Amino acid sequence: MRPDRTICKLTKYGLAAPLLVLVVACGPPEVDGQVLANVDGEAITQAELNHEFDLGNRTDAAEGRAAANDALEQLVDRKLLAQMALERGLDRDPDFHFAERRAREELLVDTLRRSLSEKLGTVSDAEIEQFMANNGHLLGQRRLLTLRSPDNDRTLVVDTARLEHKPDWLETVAPGRDLMLEGRKWTVLAVDRINSSRQTQRNFARQLLVKEKVEAELERSLREMRQDGAIRYQQGWGPSARGSLSISNQTP
Repeated sequence: MRPDRTICKLTKYGLAAPLLVLVVACGPPEVDGQVLANVDGEAITQAELNHEFDLGNRTDAAEGRAAANDALEQLVDRKLLAQMALERGLDRDPDFHFAERRAREELLVDTLRRSLSEKLGTVSDAEIEQFMANNGHLLGQRRLLTLRSPDNDRTLVVDTARLEHKPDWLETVAPGRDLMLEGRKWTVLAVDRINSSRQTQRNFARQLLVKEKVEAELERSLREMRQDGAIRYQQGWGPSARGSLSISNQTP
């Protein structure tokens, strides 16, 4: 039960005198300005709505308002259902506990990456040119490959920009040929070249370079924190136990 609602109920039973100054907090705040709605006293602001929904640039004002109101109702519904779950004590469910912890940690890591991207975002023109010269498969020679597995007719679309290194077959790949990718055989159905301007390629290269810097900084930080000795593993667990039979002996 929400604390403010508890106070509201207490005032009904003769405790109004010492709590009179708190009565103003019992009701939900008025909808005004950047507050778009209230759900049991919890404000939904324009900033929260913008954060959750990309409403885009609508040329038609009526269409834009309708989309915004639809998005707002989705947000209201979610808050109402979450309130129902809390009233049933589901926030004490073990599965919820671990899922909540994981979601929080992942959001923190994403925020850390974004913060490092802003800090390490300066990339020189020389770095960009060198990167473009070494990574043509990501930029000027970028392809979209449509592949089919001969085993189960499964289709797969591969963007060569996602490949870690330039493959030897990039310039010779063609529809109808077979291709080995990550140890599996695929038949090439289509090869589509992605044409982009020089400036677009430079912007993409800048983004990839910043990403490389961020990941390198994260790896360096991880090594440093691990070396500080803050981690203690139980016997049979941890990096030194990889491939050890002790793990399989201890688990059913």
